Amino acid sequence: MLNNWDPSGVEEKVNWYQEFVQRHAPQQVSWFQDVGNREEDEIRREATGAGILFDEDGLASKLIAPLDDGSIKIWEASTHNTNIGNQVIQSEIGLLSNRGSDLDRSTRLTQSQAIMTETGAVEGMSYR
Repeated sequence: MLNNWDPSGVEEKVNWYQEFVQRHAPQQVSWFQDVGNREEDEIRREATGAGILFDEDGLASKLIAPLDDGSIKIWEASTHNTNIGNQVIQSEIGLLSNRGSDLDRSTRLTQSQAIMTETGAVEGMSYR
């Protein structure tokens, strides 16, 4: 029993140096820009999920998130870019909820929020 203090498997090779580094290295965290609010909005928008777009090398390139107003926001996620975490672009309100510019902004926002709350982002986005 005393020799089983190590939780690794019997055949598993443990890199004790990497274990030490992972446990004791200083932590560094950088955040993506806040979803924030548009100039016209009085309330803050909320991301209802997130996805990562990978480049051809399999590295993270962009972070994509649907917002509660039916829009989509994209951030830079590539570590090779000095603007990592900065917003790249945001779509118009109602894109995911199929509420177009034929409606006034207030109606589009109200209907989009109701649809996004009821069905969520998963129903509005698909992978192709």
